[in-house]
Amino acid sequence: MTDPVDIFREEALEHLSNLEAALLELEQAPTSAEEIDAAFRSMHTIKGAAGMVGFDHLSQFTHHLETLFDRVREGQVELTAPLINQILEARDHIERLLDDPSPSVELQAVSAAQIIQFTEVTGEEHAGPERQETGHASQTAAGEARLYRIDICPAADAFRDGFDTLPLLKELSGLGEIHVTTRLGSSFDPRHFEPETCVLALSVALTTHASRESIEDVFIFVGDEWQIDITAITADEDCRLGDLLVDQKVVAPDALEQVLEQQPRAGELITAAGLAAPETVQSTLDEQRFIREQQKKQRKATPEQSIKVPQHKLDQLMDQVGELVILQARLEQLALESDDERASSLAEELSRLSTGLRETTFDIRMLPIGSTFGRFRRLVRDLANDLGKEVVLETEGAETELDKVVIDRLSDPLVHLLRNSLDHGIETPEVRREKGKPARGHLWLSASQHQGQIQILIRDDGAGLDTERILSKAIERGVVQPGADLDPQEIYQLIFEAGFSTAQTVSDVSGRGVGMDVVKRSIESLQGRVQLDSTLGKGTEVCITLPMTLAIIDGLMTGVSRERYVLPLSTVEECVEAVPETEDENSGVRLIRHRDALIPCLRLRDFFRVGGQPPEIEQTVVVRVGEALMGITVDEVVGHFQTVIKSLGRLYQGAGGVMGATIMGDGQIAMILDVGELVEQARK
Repeated sequence: MTDPVDIFREEALEHLSNLEAALLELEQAPTSAEEIDAAFRSMHTIKGAAGMVGFDHLSQFTHHLETLFDRVREGQVELTAPLINQILEARDHIERLLDDPSPSVELQAVSAAQIIQFTEVTGEEHAGPERQETGHASQTAAGEARLYRIDICPAADAFRDGFDTLPLLKELSGLGEIHVTTRLGSSFDPRHFEPETCVLALSVALTTHASRESIEDVFIFVGDEWQIDITAITADEDCRLGDLLVDQKVVAPDALEQVLEQQPRAGELITAAGLAAPETVQSTLDEQRFIREQQKKQRKATPEQSIKVPQHKLDQLMDQVGELVILQARLEQLALESDDERASSLAEELSRLSTGLRETTFDIRMLPIGSTFGRFRRLVRDLANDLGKEVVLETEGAETELDKVVIDRLSDPLVHLLRNSLDHGIETPEVRREKGKPARGHLWLSASQHQGQIQILIRDDGAGLDTERILSKAIERGVVQPGADLDPQEIYQLIFEAGFSTAQTVSDVSGRGVGMDVVKRSIESLQGRVQLDSTLGKGTEVCITLPMTLAIIDGLMTGVSRERYVLPLSTVEECVEAVPETEDENSGVRLIRHRDALIPCLRLRDFFRVGGQPPEIEQTVVVRVGEALMGITVDEVVGHFQTVIKSLGRLYQGAGGVMGATIMGDGQIAMILDVGELVEQARK
């Protein structure tokens, strides 16, 4: 059983992220009603949920923030930059309060100090939790109050799970005036009564200025397990006793219908009085029946719901799908060797099912990269303030999806790159004005899909990279020999050397030579590539290219002698038979003519030193990495292959041109080629 406190913490962290995003937007547009409402809802939800799971101190603290945003909504408080800073500090404090329902004396002191700051802004009296329960007027917005009927049927295990109805009722009473009716549910059997089983049912009539969304937020942690029905009652709606009794499940609908049938219906009375013809009444009744059916359908129609699944369960699912793909390959191999039509049919059906299951599992693991981008806005804001710089972060492609495992491991490298751009790249406002630039610098962070891979760009309009300074520092450290002739790209790559730094002073942000080498290793561990481009005085661009997933890929199986090699299908352009025009016997790199152009071609037999005699006619697979084309010559092209990526052991992790291995249907091992590294080898 999932611990309710763990659920609360997870949901609270999401609301804190929403609060942070709203505050960063409000810095640019302080009067945005949408963002103010989002911040208010986040605090309102955390406050109510904290009280339900025993985080009373946190509930009281967030009550004051909720009141603050309510004052902002009513136009009584203006969101200034210092006030937003205070709220961001409170947001960080709330995150610390999530660790323990009974915080330390030090944390309580921080809470008290921040509460005093907020009450000075709002004019609210410094009160305890009793004010939270009775001061519902502060939570309501101006406008006409609405009436809702809320039918609550808790889950049978509610008490066992640690939930109670009383905190919910207190929360509802904070939204307005309520009337509660409590009864025993239809599942109650006095002959088999269990004290730990919840058999209660409640009906609440609530008059409130709050929105329906605020009411739904009260039940956010029980909505999936409990039966909650919220119905708005208009002023002109007929509130009939029979309908209320049916809604409360006190009277069965059939029994009510039998009682009502004993008296004349309205249509019969109208017809008998001669007010309308029988056929007119009948057609109107048909229209009424249709309208009610449509209303019933609308009430039943609910948006698609989602559930949260622990990361380790998704990892287990992916591992099992990988084993299924390997099993399917073995079955195909067995069917091919036995020449059995029934086995071939089963293998084909299993292939179809495993492919569908693989794609579904991928979709489950894929998340928008925007969830990572959102966290960087606060980083850029705070770090720019610390450095005395004015910087705006602009993001693009937040909806681009990437494997969650890749997203989690990508966060730290992106943090290093953003910090470097802020510290080394973008100048102070004074320096930028002297150079004729706007005082405010810009950072761009974008993501997109490109040729079956994910491309992430980090670009700034700062000072750019000084190649002469980098080269001089590299010669000084002995990384490069004096007099070495390096092109700009080779010089840029020097900053990825361990311990390399051109910073003149060491700060809290950078200057120790730690970071860029970690970035490169982290990206390469994800089977990715990182490239730099820069223009002195205008800015720097870092391009990161990553595979969409690290689990299973579509590959092209090739053969050299008895060895098997897999190329990621996303990099393959076409397969040709091409005779090399030039060849270097030492490196195995050749040039072949492809579509009226010469492109480098690498022969795998020579690169991996595979023995045996090559066939008379070799096959060349043309691959693309970025804008670069290259040919990879093999003995034969076997065909499409679903590749389950297995990491190499420590002994083989440094093998050039290889990103992993896979198991084939006959149990043999095939190497998965790192096409990007092979392209680099061919260029040297």
